[in-house]
Amino acid sequence: YEVGRRLAIEWIGKAVRVVCICTRQVVVVITITDNTRRKKMVAKACNGQDNDTLDSLGLKALDLMQQVVEKKLKLQELIQTGSINLAKSRYIMGNRNVSSSQLPTEETAPFFALRKVESSYLEDDGTKTPIFTLLINQPLKKTKSTNAPESQDCSEDTRPSPDPLQWFGVLVPQNLRVAQDSFQKAVDISIEIANLQSNLESLRVEFCTLKLEQMKLM
Repeated sequence: YEVGRRLAIEWIGKAVRVVCICTRQVVVVITITDNTRRKKMVAKACNGQDNDTLDSLGLKALDLMQQVVEKKLKLQELIQTGSINLAKSRYIMGNRNVSSSQLPTEETAPFFALRKVESSYLEDDGTKTPIFTLLINQPLKKTKSTNAPESQDCSEDTRPSPDPLQWFGVLVPQNLRVAQDSFQKAVDISIEIANLQSNLESLRVEFCTLKLEQMKLM
């Protein structure tokens, strides 16, 4: 009986130690599993937020691309209209009266440009986005000579410039005026296209940066 009792106690003690060891291992495994799940949950939550941001950036990019396409189609239409009316003006007035020979030369009195482009940068979260601004001068209604030097910035010009149509004569056909208006609008819309493409490039850089950060968490 005593021998059996001792053996039973020894076996029970061994079983208890084994159970304790197994219990500690189970606790460690459970802890590791919980930490892994927690990390996965945090990564999943971050990925969810990043995916929402990526979706938002993608939608903005699609909207900007649509605007760029529409503006370029409008630009093509304006250039086509201006070219056709310029050809009609040359047909009416003659090739020599509407040609490069009527353009200003070095001997022409200085004048101010009607349109100039000013470039700057817009900083947002450490990212610099080029921004282009169109500076416009109003042409003179009457012909006046001026000896003022040409300014480099339209915002500093205090005098308006002569109307370029006067280079081709006093009485010009309506087609030439339509051509001038079309080309002026083409310049204006070119600035809009440049700004849209600049914003699109900034979105592309932001999208790629966020995508790389998301891949590091996976």
